[in-house]
Amino acid sequence: MAAVSPCMNRIPRRRRTLVTSVLAGGLSATGALASGQTTADPIPAPSPTGPGIELTAGAWLARFGGEVQLGDGGSVFRVDQTIRNDGYEVAPLVECSLLDGEGFSRWRLQAFDFSSDVSGATNDALSFGSVSLAAGDPYEASIDFTSLSVDHVIHRWTAIDPAASDGPGVGRGDARLDWLFLGGLRWIGVDQRIGIPGGASEAPDADWLVAMFGARFEFTWEPPGGFAVGEQLRISAELTAGPGLNAGGGSAWSVRSGAELTLADGVRGYFGYRLLELNLEDGDWTFDSGLQGLFVGLSIAF
Repeated sequence: MAAVSPCMNRIPRRRRTLVTSVLAGGLSATGALASGQTTADPIPAPSPTGPGIELTAGAWLARFGGEVQLGDGGSVFRVDQTIRNDGYEVAPLVECSLLDGEGFSRWRLQAFDFSSDVSGATNDALSFGSVSLAAGDPYEASIDFTSLSVDHVIHRWTAIDPAASDGPGVGRGDARLDWLFLGGLRWIGVDQRIGIPGGASEAPDADWLVAMFGARFEFTWEPPGGFAVGEQLRISAELTAGPGLNAGGGSAWSVRSGAELTLADGVRGYFGYRLLELNLEDGDWTFDSGLQGLFVGLSIAF
C-alpha cells in the first residue's frame, strides 16, 4: 500500500432567476478509506481517452428566502415570513465542463434563471422604500434571479488512488477520493418588486460580480459487477465563498452536494441539493437572501 503524501457593464434589465458541514464528510471519508485494505481490481480513471466536454441540464426546485431592506428608514424584514415570497419554483440550470485527460472537470460554466410572483396579505408591517404596509394589507411581490458563473480547478489532490502502487495516494481497488480546489467568478442579477395592488411599488435591481473560492471532494465507487442500475457511483460536495467586487460590496457563498450514477458510457444521472446565499448591497438596497433546494439532472460527456 502506498503511503499518503500528499465588469462588468450594466446588463439590460430582464427576468432573472439561479450552501457547511458537507466537506467534513470528505475528510472523514479520506481517513476511513485510507485505513482500509485493497480488496478489488483497480478501476480506471473516469475517462482515460483524452480531454472532452460534459454537458449537464436539469431542474432546480428552488425556494427564495432571506432578509431585504430598501432605504435608510426602511424596515429589515424576511421575504419568506412577512410577505411569504417563498414558494418553490422550478428553475432551469445548465452546466458545461471542459474535462482533462482523466475525465475530471478543469473549467466549468454554470447558469440558472429563477422567477417567482406572489400576492396576498402581509403577516407583519413593513416599509420598503416608499411602500409602507400594515399587517394584513394586500401586497404584490416578485423576484427575478439570474446567475452565470465560471470556475477553474486550481489543484487536484487524489487522496485515494485505485491505480497507485507507489507515490501520492493510497490504493483502494474499487474506490477513489479526490479533493479539488477551485477559483472563479459569479455574475448575479436580481430584480425585486414589492408594491400595493394598483398603487405604489418599489422595484430595485442590481448586477453583482463575486469572486468565489473553495473546495470540492469527489468519492467514486465502482463495485465489481456494478449496481443493479448503473456501473459507477460518485458522491460529491462543494463549498465556495467570496467577496463582492462591485456596487456596494458584500459577500456570497454556495454549497452543493449530491450523487451521480453512471447509466451508460458517458451518460450520468444526478440528484442533489444546492444553496446560494447572498449578502450584497447596491445603493440603499441590502439583499441578504438566497435560493436553496433539490436538483435533478442528466449529463452527457463526449
